[in-house]
Amino acid sequence: FFLYGGTALVRGRGDIVEPLEPAGPPLVMVVVWPEIRASTREIYAAWDASERVGSGPEVTGAMQGALRQGDLAGIAECLGNDLEEVVFARYPALRSLKQGLLDAGCLGATVCGSGSSLLGLAPDEAMARELWKQSTSRGGWAAVVWSRSAHEPVVRALAPGDEE
Repeated sequence: FFLYGGTALVRGRGDIVEPLEPAGPPLVMVVVWPEIRASTREIYAAWDASERVGSGPEVTGAMQGALRQGDLAGIAECLGNDLEEVVFARYPALRSLKQGLLDAGCLGATVCGSGSSLLGLAPDEAMARELWKQSTSRGGWAAVVWSRSAHEPVVRALAPGDEE
């Protein structure tokens, strides 16, 4: 679905992709990577050892509803990653980075995958661009990304080295 656009629910190990109704208006997000290299193997081993339980279908359903309605607050509330607490326990700087995104005005933020990048849902493009500038000026990597509809041919992104 990254290549073809649209909205999809991904299950399993990422191998089950279920197309959904198109999301509401495009979302603008900032992805930040502070050059911390989290080990996927270690994160999943720690998850298994923690005996945590993943979020249930109610969160997925709430996110689907918020996306359909274009409800930014609802989308932000549903943002999450079951691995987040395990990641934060091993890499406390990432917890601080998430809090920094929230303090800067992101509506929501979460760890991407098994870390160590984070995604912040910005209320608008100006905020996302400002966070991008701040992050890249500190030596990390960041990109502003926009969600896309099923009809857009390419993903728009603003990454290090791009002109504004």
